[in-house]
Amino acid sequence: GSYKRSGMMIVGLRPARSDDLAVITDLAKMSDEQGILEMVTSNDPGLMEKAVFAVDQAWVVESQGTVVGAAFGYDRQASRRASWRTFHALLNVYGVSHFLKILPALIKLGWRTRFGNKEFYLSNIAVFPKYRGLGVGANLMHHFEKTCGKERLILDVAGENTKAIRFYERLGYRRERSWHFLGKRYLRMVKQLK
Repeated sequence: GSYKRSGMMIVGLRPARSDDLAVITDLAKMSDEQGILEMVTSNDPGLMEKAVFAVDQAWVVESQGTVVGAAFGYDRQASRRASWRTFHALLNVYGVSHFLKILPALIKLGWRTRFGNKEFYLSNIAVFPKYRGLGVGANLMHHFEKTCGKERLILDVAGENTKAIRFYERLGYRRERSWHFLGKRYLRMVKQLK
């Protein structure tokens, strides 16, 4: 549905389309706390379609015909497909020698962000600054909570991102564990859905 806040009409949620690729790439980069997306796309900006932040796993919110927020989520099966697409694309872009240099970091990240068959993983959520505080992020979160069909929705957030942590806690998420990647602390947050 649509709703109006502060004189701004926010119009519904929809699956991302291929013509949204540029804007959802910008949104994904805003929420890429591990810096992986920048590393993945630095040599080939077109890699986005082939990589883990694929359009087919994204949902967007529009305001007056403009995408203002996006979220990317996966069940375990979709995550595996996206991971293989990403590894294959990275290998093609970087070549074997450079790919082997970054592979340990990618494996470590995959191990840290792993999840089970009864869980749905929200990998990224971002809203352009002008539209924050209007319910766009909550709308995206509620969509995945209602439609994922899993027992738990999980996500990882940088430990220093206190604003996001408070946002997730207001929506009923709790801190499950912390982990480290490339010198930074992250929190695994979960919400029991069933």
